[in-house]
Amino acid sequence: MASTTKAAQADHVQHAARRVDKHAGLMRTSIDGGNLKEALKHALAMLHELRTKHLSPKPYYELYMTVFSQLDSLEAYFHHTASSGKRTARELYEMVQHAGNVLPRLYLMVTAGPLVIRSRRMPANKVLKDMCEMCRGVQHPTRGLFLRYFLLQKTGTLLPEEGSPYHGEGGTVEDAVMFVLENAVEMIRLWVRMQAAADGKSKKRRSRERLEIRQVIGTAIDKLANVEGVTEALYSEAVLPALLTEIGNSGDALAQEFIFDCLLQAFPVSFHLATLEPLVAAAASVVDGVSVRDLMTGILRRISTEAGAAAGSGAEVLDALLTATREALAGRGARIGGAAVADIFGAIVGFAASAYPGDLAKVDVVLKQCAETVFEGREANAAGQDAVAQLICKVWEPREGDSQSSSSGAMSAAGAAAGSASLRDRSTGAGAAGLDAKQAALLPGTAGLLACLGHEQRRRVAASLADALATQRCEISTVSECDAILRTLSPLLRDEDDAPAPTSADSAAFAAEQRNVARVVHCIGRGAPTLADQYAVVCAARKAFGFGRTHRIVYTLQPVVVRLLEIYAAGVDADRARATADSKASPAPAAAAAAASSGAGADEEAEAEGEDEEEEDEEDGADEGAEDGAETAKGESGSAKGKGRNGKKGAKGGKGGKKGGKKGGKKGGKAASTAAPAPAPAAAAATAASAPAPGSVPAKTVLRTAHETCAALSSAHPHAALRLFLLCASATRDTRFCYNFLTEALVLHEEVPESALQRSSLLATIGTIRTCGPAGMGEEGYTTLATRSTKFAAKLLRKAHAVECVLACARLFWAVPQAGVAEARPGFQRAPETLKCLTKALDLADDAIPRDPAAFVDILASYVYFFGLGCPTVKPDLVLNMVTVAKERISEAMTDTDEANAHLGAIIDHINFCREQAASVPAYAAWASVKL
Repeated sequence: MASTTKAAQADHVQHAARRVDKHAGLMRTSIDGGNLKEALKHALAMLHELRTKHLSPKPYYELYMTVFSQLDSLEAYFHHTASSGKRTARELYEMVQHAGNVLPRLYLMVTAGPLVIRSRRMPANKVLKDMCEMCRGVQHPTRGLFLRYFLLQKTGTLLPEEGSPYHGEGGTVEDAVMFVLENAVEMIRLWVRMQAAADGKSKKRRSRERLEIRQVIGTAIDKLANVEGVTEALYSEAVLPALLTEIGNSGDALAQEFIFDCLLQAFPVSFHLATLEPLVAAAASVVDGVSVRDLMTGILRRISTEAGAAAGSGAEVLDALLTATREALAGRGARIGGAAVADIFGAIVGFAASAYPGDLAKVDVVLKQCAETVFEGREANAAGQDAVAQLICKVWEPREGDSQSSSSGAMSAAGAAAGSASLRDRSTGAGAAGLDAKQAALLPGTAGLLACLGHEQRRRVAASLADALATQRCEISTVSECDAILRTLSPLLRDEDDAPAPTSADSAAFAAEQRNVARVVHCIGRGAPTLADQYAVVCAARKAFGFGRTHRIVYTLQPVVVRLLEIYAAGVDADRARATADSKASPAPAAAAAAASSGAGADEEAEAEGEDEEEEDEEDGADEGAEDGAETAKGESGSAKGKGRNGKKGAKGGKGGKKGGKKGGKKGGKAASTAAPAPAPAAAAATAASAPAPGSVPAKTVLRTAHETCAALSSAHPHAALRLFLLCASATRDTRFCYNFLTEALVLHEEVPESALQRSSLLATIGTIRTCGPAGMGEEGYTTLATRSTKFAAKLLRKAHAVECVLACARLFWAVPQAGVAEARPGFQRAPETLKCLTKALDLADDAIPRDPAAFVDILASYVYFFGLGCPTVKPDLVLNMVTVAKERISEAMTDTDEANAHLGAIIDHINFCREQAASVPAYAAWASVKL
């Protein structure tokens, strides 16, 4: 019985090595003296150490290597003896076989055998066969394994393979293959028997020891694969059946797994492609301790390394692979779980994507086959469903090494938090397919697999898809594509019937998921041929998002509004470009442009007046506010249809109808009963320019949808809706539409719950009003909005916020043209209202308890600002008085006033600087009267 402790093993090896060195020295002495018999006697004594029963495989291997290195001297002596003519190689070969002990005799025979082959006195195949058969005399697992390993090492270069000097008379390639194959099979059997010889307590240790010497078996299989001249036919008819039979007969999990892997790695991919069916069948017939999933994915990983050869091999490799897999899994039955089946098909998906790049039909075939097979006769447990979800995600996940640009690190983090990262943690063998996410999601096979999953798994797939769509910047260009994509994303868009009750722990993951969906919105409509098509796709998405309830739409509807405004802006640009092109092509471009400009302005004014009346009757107040002035110029007959405060009809017509529309808007809207005369060439050009272009969408239609989308958020998320209305107003600032959006924003101001949000929202509203200016909405509308904003500002709960916002409103009433802008917007100046705002801010600051000295300094800064701009109501004495008030409030303050003092000092320095420049710079002349 072998010693069990490492110390005992090491001690035995050490003593045996010393004895080996002793006998090796005596053997070399005999060799130097030319005494063959004495040399053989000491060689036998040295080899006797390999007969030990006290060593486990790894220590035995160490002793074997010590003996192996000493036998080189004996082999060289044999060669010298034969070449000198003292004895022939055959005589030496027969002489060593007279030794008494089997193991030392066989080592000497294998040492002398190569000399016979090199002498060519006997055919190489006969000598090889003789040595291989004689080695059967040692059946001890460890001793027999290393004896055959010695045989392989000594004969590796003497095989009658192609290109070898021994090929032909010494045998054929088949002889070489059969020798190496038979030796390898015997080595495998001996290696397996090592485990059988271990008792129950030492099985784990013996398995570990076998693993430590597995390279011995690997060397044998590698040599078999490297025999020159092995054909695909020889491999499929002789080599593979023998190895697969041995794998099946071994019944040993370690042997089956390791030999299978060696087989895959050693032989060419083309051989595996030609023998897929028996290879897959063998992988599925292994013992229960071996992972069929690992073996199958190993096959796919190996053949994927030369996927191009698979695609161009003529045979339908994928079909053969699927057939073999289906039959193998059917034979395995429920012993292989759904998770393993899904992982196997995931590897096949990766192979199909590599072998047939761009052929989505191949991937779809695999997905459909998986949907039919994965839970056939198996329980659809969570592990299996997770694996199926992983398989689906692998279809669009990038391959290892692929470069996928991501919009931001936060976006990737969102996808991970949403649960998609957990799917990627599981190793499934082959790499991801890396297909276009949109195309992969549209495959029928993907839908079939999703039907097998529960809500949690569908949610993970949806999160992964959303991240992939946004990262790859996919273009969802049709309504049908949008509907199909959103069906896959449905677990993120609505509360499905099988969805679990949400918990507070899900809040971070939920927010990350919804941010991913918001990223997808920016892909929707991209690539559509016309703006009308883009609008239709965005509307389809808007409809689907509407089922998401208030906690979802705050994420999803905001980017929808942005997309709508992009479509609106693109339409405006297209109209301008078309008008420019038409004006250049017209015989009278100047007249045409003037006519178009005049007509469009009259239409817009008349329609806007009519809309003011209709707003009261509309369910959504700003729907009619989205009327487009260009849309009113549709009629080419020139008929006028008035729509005003009494007549309920608007101006719709050509150039001749615009007067009637304007008149109807003022007096009741009497329609013209006669047709206008034929338009002049210039008028015809203007009419053509104002007609809708093919594939366009009316601006009022887009803006109406944007308004409805903003309004959908107003009840639950007024602050978000307010910001969106301001965004719409900015996008339409040169038109009267902006007035309606700004009105809605001011209405929503009262719905904002928190004071801090009220302040920020009102400041944003004031800034937007100032940016838009009176150019589009008219001075009356601008004044109304500015006045209303001032009232809201004065009513803010916190006095500091009220002062800040009222001072901001003062700038609405005294605005100057924007400097440094190519298209400077005209200023709006109402001096009395400006002073009222400043006075109101001072009153609010005085009413505060306690008074904030910083507020008074801010008010002083505003006085100085408007005085510098030349506001006539801000007199020098008011500025001086405000300086005094600011100083008094700072001196009265009971808190830290360093910041306020510093600000006041900077203002005074500015005043002094302006006074110094008053004499020499005309722009500063007014400051001469401000004497501190």
